[in-house]
This record gives sequence, C-alpha cells and structure tokens, in this order.
Amino acid sequence: MEHQCVRLWVAVAALCLGHNGWSQNQKLDCVKGEVHIDFPPAIRSAVRLASMGTDRTVGLADVSGDGRFELCNLPDGDYRLTVLVDDTRPIYDEVVSVRQQSAPIVVQVPRQETVRPPGGAVPVNELLHPPARKAERAFAAARKFADAGAYGKAEEELEKAVRISPDFADAWVNLAAQHIRLRRYEQALVELSRAGEIAKPTALILGNTAIAQFGLHRNEEALRSVRQSLALDPSFPQGHWVLGTMLATDRRTLSEAIGHLEQAARTLPAAQADLERARRELALAITHP
Repeated sequence: MEHQCVRLWVAVAALCLGHNGWSQNQKLDCVKGEVHIDFPPAIRSAVRLASMGTDRTVGLADVSGDGRFELCNLPDGDYRLTVLVDDTRPIYDEVVSVRQQSAPIVVQVPRQETVRPPGGAVPVNELLHPPARKAERAFAAARKFADAGAYGKAEEELEKAVRISPDFADAWVNLAAQHIRLRRYEQALVELSRAGEIAKPTALILGNTAIAQFGLHRNEEALRSVRQSLALDPSFPQGHWVLGTMLATDRRTLSEAIGHLEQAARTLPAAQADLERARRELALAITHP
C-alpha cells in the first residue's frame, strides 16, 4: 500500500499457531518456496510463518506473480505456514519443517469456491452471477502486473474484469487499490462504494476508503471510516496501522497513535518505522512542549 504516510492494502498479517523454543535454534540464511493457487485469489498474496505454540511471527514475505517467495534469517524448526490474500485473509495453512539444507517449500492451495474472510457471507450478486472465466483471467493478469509494479497495466486488466463481470466485488476492491496507488482518490471511492454495495462494507473496504479520504484531506471522514473498519474487525492490523499514522499527525493524539502502531507492528514489520517515528515525536513533544 503506497501512500502519503500509509501503505495500500497488499497482503500481510493473519492468524496462525506457533512454535516453542525457536530462539534456541540455528538460523538459516534464506529459504525459498513456491505457492501454487488453483484460482485467482487477489492482486497480491503473502506467506507467514508463525512459531508453534506462541503465535509469534518469525517470517513474512510477499508472493511474486509467478508464485515464488523467500524468507531469510529463520531459526530452524517447525512452523505454521499461512497463505494470505487481500491483506489479512487466510486461505490455507499447514505445518512445515525448516532445516539446514532444506529443499524449497512448495505449497499447493486447493481450489475453493470463494475466497472470503472466516464467517463472511458470499455476496448474493456473486452467487447469482459468478465472475466469468474471462474476468477471472483478467483478475489474475492484474495481479502479475501489480507484482511487477506495472500499476497502469493492472488497472486496465481490473477494468476489463469489472466490465465483463460487474458484480465481481474483489475486482472492484483491487481496482480501487490501484487508483489509490495512482492518487486517483475520488475514483477509488466510487469503486469502493460499488464493492460495498455488492459485498457489504468490510474492514478492508472501509480501510481503503479511509486511505482515499485521507488522500483527499477529508480527515474527519477518514478517521470515521477506519474506526468503523476496526469496529468490524478489532484485530485488523492494517486498520491499526492506518489509524495510527493518521493520529500521529497530531501531537495531541500521539499516545493513542502509538498504541495502534504497536498493535500493527506485531504482524506488519513495515509498520515498525512509523511506530519508531511516532515514539520520537512523542519524546520530542514531552521535552519541548
């Protein structure tokens, strides 16, 4: 998620199990792997390794357009590997062993009818009018372009997907994400509104809405949207990240900002920089009121 001071939703974080005693094991330089998904899940996906028993994240990596990923500085041991799409959406997990001289990790995600958050309802429109095969192909092509940084091309493929299948909610959400990247915030808001009509507002939709509103300097609306996002999913790490970065722009709310950024940084390593910046600002505010 690229931005002013926040990043777009792109796949990070999740829920998993973990592993005892990992800190005592020898660390490996890097472990490579591949994820094979038999359906187009999202613009981006990621893998997370969690220690068995403690739920501590020890590795997190984006999956490239061709399915490859790489995790470095891992203690050897057994881990819970989770495949994530749409940022916080876990679609598959398994236990993997990481050892010296390990072969590449290969993960085969079985086909699913839909890719939805746990307990989330499938939109009625998508049940009645599932995405056409051509729309799914355009969606998959958009993911590859986005992974390569070709956001304009990703935008074109997503526009094709929603033109072919107007009730393709995930395509509308990801099209909005591309427009946020391109700073076309008004257009993104229209697309997120359409996604909300199809799928009902979700934490992801409301979080992206907050980013677009923040980009338009509609700060009060943005704060309401991201708080609504966290009301739907209090554990949503990107929501905490976005809210924390917004609150950090005002010295009066720095303490609250740090609380949200600390929660985000537990599963989103990239949020750590914003957390440290907010802590420095708070220290400066205390010494130079």
